[in-house]
Amino acid sequence: MAKKMVRQDWGNWPLKAYFPMTYNGFYNEGPEWIGRSIAESVKAVSDKAAVYAGLMFPDIKGENLEKALDAAYDNGASGVSFFAGPDDAGLERFKAYLEEHNYKPLR
Repeated sequence: MAKKMVRQDWGNWPLKAYFPMTYNGFYNEGPEWIGRSIAESVKAVSDKAAVYAGLMFPDIKGENLEKALDAAYDNGASGVSFFAGPDDAGLERFKAYLEEHNYKPLR
């Protein structure tokens, strides 16, 4: 998608990690769109690099936080990054999600 929309063919760039901006709210889409976007990104790099879903926190706060995280991780994301947040409550929910799914945060 990045290749078409912003002329960034990062699937062919020699990087170790990618952070695609999976800002579902920008496209009036629900959190399931994040999964489709991540699946496409993971396929584009074909195991040459890690893909971390770039999530716009205001678009996923509330009941959509866990849905967005599921969509990212279930479609191959190595992790997530947040933009415009999260607040303290969101961080606590994210921490609980990681613990529940036995994911280890990067340090």
